[in-house]
Amino acid sequence: MRLAIVDNHGMFMEGFAYSLEQFPEVEKVFSFYPEEVKRIIECLENNLIHLFIIDINLDGMSGFVFAENIKNFAPEMPIAFVTGHGNQANFRTEAREFGAAGFFLKDPKPRQFLAQIIQAINGKKPGMMEEKRLPKLTLREKETLFFICKGYTNKELSEQLNVTLRQVERHKKNLMLKFEVENDKKLIRKAINLGYEIIN
Repeated sequence: MRLAIVDNHGMFMEGFAYSLEQFPEVEKVFSFYPEEVKRIIECLENNLIHLFIIDINLDGMSGFVFAENIKNFAPEMPIAFVTGHGNQANFRTEAREFGAAGFFLKDPKPRQFLAQIIQAINGKKPGMMEEKRLPKLTLREKETLFFICKGYTNKELSEQLNVTLRQVERHKKNLMLKFEVENDKKLIRKAINLGYEIIN
């Protein structure tokens, strides 16, 4: 694969290119400063690039604005964004709205970076998912959730937790509200999907 990185930090670009070119999957990494428009156009005209990776923070210009210019010239070119700082949640949202192929951070190890790039080229959109927000639970709610996931009835929960049935119902109601579900089955499914670390 042939990649391009557009950044105004020369040291990052050099390290990025060198580390990725050590892998047999990567044929070439082209490094561009934002002002090197002529070289970028030549690459686009020759269809040399499989993925453009653009720093979100370019001196004097937003990476998203720069990417729009690339898209105007080559509408089908996959573009991913990379950042090393700033409000990552907002940047991720902007990247998603742009229709980016991926959203990367500058800190992963080369092999991890390569895996994300391959995902982006294959349309998997790495780094673009909404961050999972885990409900904050009290210790008693965690205990209740644990035993619900084990299939305990309200009566069994009452005996196991040494609380009244009314208290069990209150804990379950709080769990339903926090997980935004209506029944035990959906509660269990959502807890698992969120990767909630249920106590054991």
